[in-house]
Amino acid sequence: MRKFWGALGLLLLAAVPSFGQTPKFELSAGPTFDRYTDHNGIDLDLAGWTFSGEYNVFRWLGGEFQASGAYNNHEVVGFTSLYTAQVGPVFYPLRHHKITPWGHFLIGEGYYHDDIPANGGYPATQKGDFAKAWRVGAGLDFNLKSHWGIRMIQFDYGPTRFFGNKVSQPDYRLSIGVTYRIGTKKK
Repeated sequence: MRKFWGALGLLLLAAVPSFGQTPKFELSAGPTFDRYTDHNGIDLDLAGWTFSGEYNVFRWLGGEFQASGAYNNHEVVGFTSLYTAQVGPVFYPLRHHKITPWGHFLIGEGYYHDDIPANGGYPATQKGDFAKAWRVGAGLDFNLKSHWGIRMIQFDYGPTRFFGNKVSQPDYRLSIGVTYRIGTKKK
């Protein structure tokens, strides 16, 4: 494990001198894996997607919009869908380079939907709820060419409180994907 972190550190240090151009706009999309605790306290593993668009104001700061969806088909809870739409700042502490670490804080709205099948004499039911949602996270992008890159890793934490729950319902998300950059930001 020490070798992995050492190699990653060297890779980041090597990327710092290779000054990259800051894009005006950045689009990214990819698959996600979410570990979500629902309003009943049940941990769900959800597979889904995320899409984000960013406008870079400075070389170290941008504004981001992110939309996501995650799904699980579980016998007990039914078919669960979780959607979010959020906006907020994205920070580039080392600016844009071949390897670009970043972090963000997003706030917006979440939607939870459950389709519960008929079981044991109980009728099928559907329930859904909107709630405020926020998310904090970080990631690492590898820029392949002038426009294309790979989102090597993204980790986010985002709690919600659906159905008026007083206890936070945490969502841990891991994702990868591709990035596409448009335009160049002037110094």
